[in-house]
Amino acid sequence: MLHVGMRSACLVVLLLFTIEATPCPDGYIQVGGGDCFKTMWGERVTFTKAEMMCNEDGGMLASIHNDQDNEAGRSMVCPQSDLQKLIGLRCVGLECEWTDGSDVDYTRFFPANVPSNDKVERCYSLSNGDGLWYKMKASCGTQTGCFLCRVKARTITCNANEVEYKGGCVFVQTTPANQSVAENSCPGQGGHLISIHSQEENNFHQNLALVSGISGSVYLGGKQYAKDPLIWVDQTYYDFNKFIAPFPNSAFDDCVQMMLSSEFGTLGQWTNVDCITKLPYICYRDGTNVPLYSTTPKPSTTTVVYPKSHYKCPPVQYFNRAGKIYSPNFPLSIPPQQRCEYVITTDRDTIAHIKFPVYDCESGTKLTVYDGLDSEDPLLYFTSTAPNPSRIYAASSNIIKLVFEPTDNSPVGTGWEAEFFPL
Repeated sequence: MLHVGMRSACLVVLLLFTIEATPCPDGYIQVGGGDCFKTMWGERVTFTKAEMMCNEDGGMLASIHNDQDNEAGRSMVCPQSDLQKLIGLRCVGLECEWTDGSDVDYTRFFPANVPSNDKVERCYSLSNGDGLWYKMKASCGTQTGCFLCRVKARTITCNANEVEYKGGCVFVQTTPANQSVAENSCPGQGGHLISIHSQEENNFHQNLALVSGISGSVYLGGKQYAKDPLIWVDQTYYDFNKFIAPFPNSAFDDCVQMMLSSEFGTLGQWTNVDCITKLPYICYRDGTNVPLYSTTPKPSTTTVVYPKSHYKCPPVQYFNRAGKIYSPNFPLSIPPQQRCEYVITTDRDTIAHIKFPVYDCESGTKLTVYDGLDSEDPLLYFTSTAPNPSRIYAASSNIIKLVFEPTDNSPVGTGWEAEFFPL
């Protein structure tokens, strides 16, 4: 139970934060009035895993476009005093791309590490010493070390009834409403019911609701459709939950509430609830109205069918729940020199499964399936030999990685279609 004196003190503290939000998320440094940068450390992470860790802050592995960006990245201290920092540049032969999709308009390659026309995939790191870019010893595979993230700066001013938090503004509404009305009434451009991605965030919103005088429970911005994983209405990645057993429970509806009573040992834990129930709710509006990167598809009550790939696929594509994915330019001819990586995740308590009902790849291509993000040993791979269209392949966890790449300059065929789902 929160004592009256403590509640008053907390209200005073909270009011002090109703000011203009900082331009960067916690731990990031703004460079030259532009975007924000931060170093992170990973134990045995791949390029893709490092990218996903940056995604949790709304960013990506850093792209670098001028001397100011490069010098800022060079001078930032790594958590483990590493001499180099992985950046978001990925090259296959002479073809180089930043994973955030920005133009490669500036380079600082170490002379001996300039990309060559050998069609080998390489990832690069920024040296703390000379500020040059060196190819990673393990290329883009598993390694331990420091990496540099980049996040778009936020510009937002919190109102008097809002609380600044992580570069955005939090609004507590004590007047109950059903979840649909609550979501639609969240204030400001880009405002949504809150999503929660860590124990620290859960504690913050729990305490904020209590300080605001709410008891019982409060709506979160989550939808839990049957056996599918939770979907946040703000489209952020589902990477944390506090459901108390036996929830989520199919006897209840799809919406999610946080419990604010400790009577049954459930303070701060979640249950699903009928969406027409009227509850107080908490909104958050992010200062970045156009996210640098989004990892989660829009929610749906049915299986998600993802759009077919563009002619030129991005270096990494992320998918979750269940759905279909395609080779680039499907169902037309496979374009040459298209290396594509797909990361598939299902609910954390399920096993990811995949099958290939359509496969028309003749000579010149290879599709490799990995069990998990960090595996370097293929679970299976296909070249011109088509898999059984009805066979289902299972991972050992909720993550599958696919890599589709050319083995020569003239692949032919219409490509492939894959269906993935949790079991």
